[in-house]
Amino acid sequence: IPYLLPLPVGYDDEKGCRIEGITAPTPVELTLTLRRGQPYVETAVKVENHALWHRLRLVVDTGLSAKVSTADIPFDVVTHGDDFHFQQTEEKILANTSFAALCEGEQGFAVLTEGQHAYEHMEGGKLAFTLLRATGGINRSSSAQWQAPGNQCLRTIKTRLALAPFTGDVISADIPGMAQRFHAPLLAAVSCCDPHKFTGGRPCVQDSELNELFYLPDSYPETAMQSNRSALTVTGRGLNVTAFKSAENGSGEVVRFVNLSREATTATVTAEGRIYRTNMAETRLHYLGRDEVSLPVGPKQIITLLLRR
Repeated sequence: IPYLLPLPVGYDDEKGCRIEGITAPTPVELTLTLRRGQPYVETAVKVENHALWHRLRLVVDTGLSAKVSTADIPFDVVTHGDDFHFQQTEEKILANTSFAALCEGEQGFAVLTEGQHAYEHMEGGKLAFTLLRATGGINRSSSAQWQAPGNQCLRTIKTRLALAPFTGDVISADIPGMAQRFHAPLLAAVSCCDPHKFTGGRPCVQDSELNELFYLPDSYPETAMQSNRSALTVTGRGLNVTAFKSAENGSGEVVRFVNLSREATTATVTAEGRIYRTNMAETRLHYLGRDEVSLPVGPKQIITLLLRR
């Protein structure tokens, strides 16, 4: 869906208003993609910005008349009312990490974001997300202004969001997990599943000295897993995995998750080897069990575990 926005070319500091009569045509391209089995519509935006001193936002009309919005922040999901913005700003800008949503009864609508961390809950069930903020200076109201001409964003800007209608509330619909999968999709690597196929026969070139010409050894044999087996499984209502990484001292793998709901739940963790409870600094250990453990998780509680084979 192409647009051509006739934006004012800049801002007149002396008059305190946009420059009139001179425009900077700004092409905007919106691409909507609906994939089979995917619970949201991918929304790709491409902007060729030629204007100075302006903000460009994408406004999503959800069709819901909710009085509060729901968004995620690090390790939490919060609701924002009409007076939750920073009071010293003229605009009611709110923060989100990876999504913002409105709920009305059993109906909900979420917008999954990838870098659009500033949004506004407008009247009429609309959510406005900042795509770019072109500015040549920071803290313009102060005498000690920081000049930043590169922040005018005079270039091609590409970004993506997703539109996700859902039923229930944010937690029961697993909107945080959906946003996480949209923001950080699964990456895959491919290696041969049957090495004998490449080592047992003769190559297409009929020369007996070219044996194993097509053999490609596994570059990472220590990471190989059994077929159809997960390296880690964490289950429990409202749980969101925030980290799965190597331990800082190299003694194993660390998994961290948080209970985003307001109710206590039970986490079941399945992983090969010994499972320890530790703190976020990874300095204290408490042995929980082997291969599979269950532990209570309070509302908004963060849990860190250490896995050792």
